[in-house]
Amino acid sequence: MFKSIRQATSKNIYSVGFFTIALATVLGAVVYGTGHYRAHLRELQEDTRHYADHVEHLIRTELTDKEFLARGLAVALEVSGELTQNEFSKIVTNLESLAPYIINVALVVDYSLEMVHPLEENASLLGRDLSNFPEQRDAITRALESGQPTLDGPVQLLQGISGFILRVPVDLSGGALAGSRDDAVLSVVLDADRLFLEAGLSNRSSEYDLSIHAIDETGHAISLVYGTEKTSSKTTVTADLKIPGGLWRIGVTPKPGRAAGYAFPFLPLLIIFSIGGFAAFVVSDAKKEAAARKVLQSRLTTAIESLNDAFVLYDADDRLVLCNKRYLEIYRESAAAMVPGTPFEDILRYGLKNGQYAEAIGREDEWLAERLAAHARSDSVLEQKLENGRILRIVERKTQDGGRVGLRIDITEQIESRHRAEQAEQRLRDAIEALPAGFWLLDKDNKLVMYNQFYLDLYEASAPAVKIGATSEEILRYGLENGEYPEAVGREEEWLQGLYENLASKNYDWEYPLKNGRWIKSIKRSTSDGGRVGIRVDVTAEKTQQIELEKKNAELSDALIQRDEAYKRFYDIAEISTDWFWEQDKDFRFTYLSEGFDKQTDGLSRLLMGKTRKECFGKNISTVESADWDALETKMAAHQPFGNFVYRVENPAGGNRWFRISGTPIFDKDGEFDGYRGVGTDVSVLHQALQNAERANQSKTDFLNTFSHELRTPLTIILGYMAFLKDPDQLPSFKTLKENVQSPIGDIGKARNSLESATNDIVKFAKKSDDAGRHLLELINDILDMSKIESGSMDMHLKDIPLKTFLRSFAEKFETEARKKGLYLYCYSDDCTIRADEIRLKQILFNLLGNALKFTDKGSLTLRAKARDGEAHISVEDTGCGIAEDMQEAVFESFRQADGAGYRAAAGTGLGLTISRQLAALQGGRIGLKSTPGAGSTFTLCLPLSTSDSAKADDAKSRDAV
Repeated sequence: MFKSIRQATSKNIYSVGFFTIALATVLGAVVYGTGHYRAHLRELQEDTRHYADHVEHLIRTELTDKEFLARGLAVALEVSGELTQNEFSKIVTNLESLAPYIINVALVVDYSLEMVHPLEENASLLGRDLSNFPEQRDAITRALESGQPTLDGPVQLLQGISGFILRVPVDLSGGALAGSRDDAVLSVVLDADRLFLEAGLSNRSSEYDLSIHAIDETGHAISLVYGTEKTSSKTTVTADLKIPGGLWRIGVTPKPGRAAGYAFPFLPLLIIFSIGGFAAFVVSDAKKEAAARKVLQSRLTTAIESLNDAFVLYDADDRLVLCNKRYLEIYRESAAAMVPGTPFEDILRYGLKNGQYAEAIGREDEWLAERLAAHARSDSVLEQKLENGRILRIVERKTQDGGRVGLRIDITEQIESRHRAEQAEQRLRDAIEALPAGFWLLDKDNKLVMYNQFYLDLYEASAPAVKIGATSEEILRYGLENGEYPEAVGREEEWLQGLYENLASKNYDWEYPLKNGRWIKSIKRSTSDGGRVGIRVDVTAEKTQQIELEKKNAELSDALIQRDEAYKRFYDIAEISTDWFWEQDKDFRFTYLSEGFDKQTDGLSRLLMGKTRKECFGKNISTVESADWDALETKMAAHQPFGNFVYRVENPAGGNRWFRISGTPIFDKDGEFDGYRGVGTDVSVLHQALQNAERANQSKTDFLNTFSHELRTPLTIILGYMAFLKDPDQLPSFKTLKENVQSPIGDIGKARNSLESATNDIVKFAKKSDDAGRHLLELINDILDMSKIESGSMDMHLKDIPLKTFLRSFAEKFETEARKKGLYLYCYSDDCTIRADEIRLKQILFNLLGNALKFTDKGSLTLRAKARDGEAHISVEDTGCGIAEDMQEAVFESFRQADGAGYRAAAGTGLGLTISRQLAALQGGRIGLKSTPGAGSTFTLCLPLSTSDSAKADDAKSRDAV
């Protein structure tokens, strides 16, 4: 019984001990496992953070790539000059291949959609006014006001999918659509799903929940960009991504399974502690020890199988101890050889034989040696590519017992992501190299990050200093030292300071020449990360054209000024001239008559417009008969110029006018006849002068006939009487005297009578010769006076002459002649003084009074002088035959005599009155005539009073007025 009690007691003690050990083991496992789990959570959080940063990098790379593509397209538009829709589509197509998920591209100018690609699908949108759509209008305005690219979305597109719109401001002032407007935006529409797919965001969707939100300025989410709305947990990690014109917040949360899956250390540790406790307590019980070992192995296997990565363990002899299923799945072609106890090298050879390792094909032995060498190292990390394209990171560590433990981590997504980033960067570089302009990119520290070959080709003198990492100031100063910028020579620091001021602005455009003779347009834009992007466009051709255009414009401006001045001269002349300009169409109808025509015709142009000359004047007989109209019509029908065509026109206001016209045909640009253009002038005065000249010429002819007769008559008398003196025997009285003297029986009485008769004849002959000589002298004096007057060499010696005394003395010389003709001569004169040439005054009065005496046979002659209005009016009145009214002006013309028997019978040269009128004019006076045929004539000579007498006359007039 004691034995049974002892056994029972022992059994109870064993049970208590077992329970105590088990309890301690559980508690130890829990404590250790909890700490391990917390460490795992921290590791998971760190891994999540790395993944969040990775996602941020992927999206930023993809968006930056598209931003640069859009900027490059914008620059291409800015420098493309006049741009058509086809050229726009061609440029977009070239860049579109670099980003296949671009849905369409549009150019918006002043909120109007001007160009779009592809055109076929969007032609109906052209010309749409986007200012009528508030969301689009606000987005475009935001891009224009900031001067920077903006990214909006996601928005629902017309294609039924979600998309983003990247808007880039475009400066069209010197390029596409130049001269229209400057408020232009390039809109690039992107497929949102394909963008995130290209960025690789779905590669680890089985491990993480991913969400992207747009964030406002206060940090609050305003819209979901990607993923689904998830409640954040303590394992959620966020990363902010700055996008063009905004901010995104990326949230990454591990899948719930990942956190649960990493709880596996708790069970193995519990097992390990349990096995250790059992081993210490029941070390003598082999059966229980084996069972514990089996349980431990089972639970270790379970824990290893729960790993996401492949796990393998080799012993000190490099034989396989164990591996999990993930390891077998990865090395599917080698799985058959992965039996515990199989050497590592045999497994490798089996895999080589079955094409397990893609990177080893063709170099199997070499690869095997490299792999075994890496495996032999205590710690190694390498990458391996399998036949299915997957890429593994192999991490191996040496165990304390000399074995090897290893992990195989699938990094295919990471490698592909890195590869995509490299491709994106290469596409970006290719796009930049494809730009038809120089390109450079500076970071926020003004260090060169990127440039293209075009930039180097432009800046030849600065090229050696253009290197990645060089600052903009280093490159600029190198260029200044080598004369890259001709405008800066001699003023380098001032030029550099001006450039820095330009660079301080967000955006600027600048044109300047380079050392190599090229002209560059420099365009600078700020990037969202604080850097700067620059475009350098070769505008040499445009600048040359601009200079040439400015020169041509200046020449054109001068030509226009000259044309305007010519037009002004033409219109000024047309306005003030009494001449006129006229135009006719191809049917010879008047289309234009300048103002001068109306001045001459009292507004007759209104009656002529739209009519031909024949329609205007064809019914007027005097006009038709005045010129050879048939000859003019023939010339105009043949489209020939004509000149100096003179014709008569009846003026509606009365009287006839004589017009002279000249014209020339005009032709259009094709050489077709288009009408006539010409000038006209009123030549009525000239025509009258011509007629007067013709009459004067006839008068001169008549005078010359008369004058020659007048010369011949006294000369004949003189010569005839001189013939008697030369041959006195022809004289009867002399012949009788000679006979009486020579008679032998001479009769003194007869001789005396004959002498007296001969003497009388000689005296008579001498008197006749004297009269003829005096008449001849008078003719010659008149001719000489006319010559002096016409040549302007007649001198006047003016002096004060008491008129009353002068006239009485002058009249006395004609009293005897007047009595001989039985005429009375009267003289009346006011007591006044005139200013005149005494000799020429006598000559004038001699002509006037002599003519009155000559042409008056009965009655009286009156010489009368009156002072009035500052003049002395000296009149010579006769009661002779008088002068007809139509001849009263003619008697003052040179070489003219009044018609009529009385005048023709009287001797005279016909120059007396002409000379008298001109002598009066030379003394500041004039001669007038009033006459009535059959009643007599009155010639009045008006001469100015002397200064003193003129003042007295004015005083007397003033007193009379008072």
